[in-house]
Amino acid sequence: MEVLRHIDGIDLVFIDTTSEGIIDLEDLKEKMTDDVIFVSVIAVNNIIGSVQPIEKIVDVVKQYNRAFFHVDATQAVGKVNIDYRGVDAVTFSAHKFYGVKGVGGLFIKNLAQLNPVMYGGGHEYNVRSGTVNLPGIVSTAKALRLSFETMDDTYNKMNSFNDKIREALQQYKGVYIQPKHVPHYINLSITGAKGEVVVNALSKRDIYVSTTSACASQRNAPNETLIAMGNPLRVIEGSIRLTMGQYTTESDIDTFIKVFDEIYKELGDVIVEI
Repeated sequence: MEVLRHIDGIDLVFIDTTSEGIIDLEDLKEKMTDDVIFVSVIAVNNIIGSVQPIEKIVDVVKQYNRAFFHVDATQAVGKVNIDYRGVDAVTFSAHKFYGVKGVGGLFIKNLAQLNPVMYGGGHEYNVRSGTVNLPGIVSTAKALRLSFETMDDTYNKMNSFNDKIREALQQYKGVYIQPKHVPHYINLSITGAKGEVVVNALSKRDIYVSTTSACASQRNAPNETLIAMGNPLRVIEGSIRLTMGQYTTESDIDTFIKVFDEIYKELGDVIVEI
């Protein structure tokens, strides 16, 4: 989205969020005008897992005839059911539901609204010419089907694991855990310690987490989601993101809790209370 700032005639506006990481619908209503041509929202936030009210956003956006509504469902597909009716376009990435990396998909309501991104033989309804990635397409379809078959069971299992971690970590002073949404995600901070320090300490014990999403890992800046939620800088700087999936086990959770305790004690005087 940032690249749009540098295009003449484009006025890029960000929608405010609540302290829970949910889009502020009243702010959206105030910022929508007849001049708005494009609205894009992440269905499930990739930092804290907050689920956006897509149906309510549709109700707002569709009051304006020129506005095209796009939803990035990369973090949502295979994890949570969302009604996308009324949305103009939905994008997703296969690797988020155990498909092959580098394969993505686009659902669009009206093909006439797309311009070609590659020219040539007219493949993909003349939108993207070139030989299609048949193995990627087939594997994505299979992975998607399997993810939906196990989605409810996985959700319930992740919910239990999420609660177990939260309950175990609430005893530690200086540990702040962001609000719970989709249970696959936990974003937490050890205030006073840099997130990178905690990530490195965990990785040395074969537990791999991150300070931000992989697609933003090269950006050396405080996370915009946590800023928008009104978190103090020391919480943002100390934040790490835990993600769990279908193959996460209770033994994995127990190991994390044990190792976290070890790292917390090693940090000692570095930790400050919020």
